[in-house]
Amino acid sequence: MHTKPPFDDPLVRKAFAAAIDRVALIENVTKGGQVPAHSFAPPGILDNVADDMSIGGYLIEADYADQIAQAQAWLAEAGYPESDGIDIVLGHDTAEGQTQLAQAVQAIWQEAFPQAKITIEGQEWGVYIDTLMPDSRDEEKPNAFRLGLCADYPDQNDWLPIFNSKNAMNIAKYNNPDYDTLIEAATIESNVAKRLDLYRQAEDMFINQDAVIAPINYYTFNRLYKPWLTTVVISPVGADPVAQWRIDWAAKTAARGQ
Repeated sequence: MHTKPPFDDPLVRKAFAAAIDRVALIENVTKGGQVPAHSFAPPGILDNVADDMSIGGYLIEADYADQIAQAQAWLAEAGYPESDGIDIVLGHDTAEGQTQLAQAVQAIWQEAFPQAKITIEGQEWGVYIDTLMPDSRDEEKPNAFRLGLCADYPDQNDWLPIFNSKNAMNIAKYNNPDYDTLIEAATIESNVAKRLDLYRQAEDMFINQDAVIAPINYYTFNRLYKPWLTTVVISPVGADPVAQWRIDWAAKTAARGQ
């Protein structure tokens, strides 16, 4: 929450974002073949920067120890040497998977910042969303919280504008006029290359400079298919009605012993 200490300081946000061991979370908690995330918009979204490690590269170091060292340095620079003085609540909804994820992140943060006090609090989904709404009182909100996003359509215009300061759904309460200017310019830009550059600048500001969120993983869709169903193509937003496939009739007939 950008209006609630200590996460009103971008250095603190960067420290906590960098301290998350995304590989460990995927291997031990989510277990769905997810991909560690270092940007907001995932692969498959038009004008995404998921293949550009100059953005958010500090979130996925080859050696996780380097992430911890950087996180601790940022926290010290923010005025919390040895993590002393940090007292935060991490909010989550009470779905089983989200509870497990919150518990794992709490443990990871506690190990990275031993002197910090890190508490988790779960709320039923409806209550949780009401708590996080921008017009709800900050005093009643957690310092940090977990949410995910699925696209309505595969374009950055469905992602980055959420955090425009004028957006009523900007629950992080992020407010940067330079970011707003980039997003508004990209919305009306018809030149493909210029549009991509505007969104790239916005993601750079969003992740590298201001650390608006701590991306953990890009979602995956896990499905089982019969062996004779081939060339399966799924929309990047996971919408089954636009899936495409081909049936290998010979393989199907053989598998049925016909």
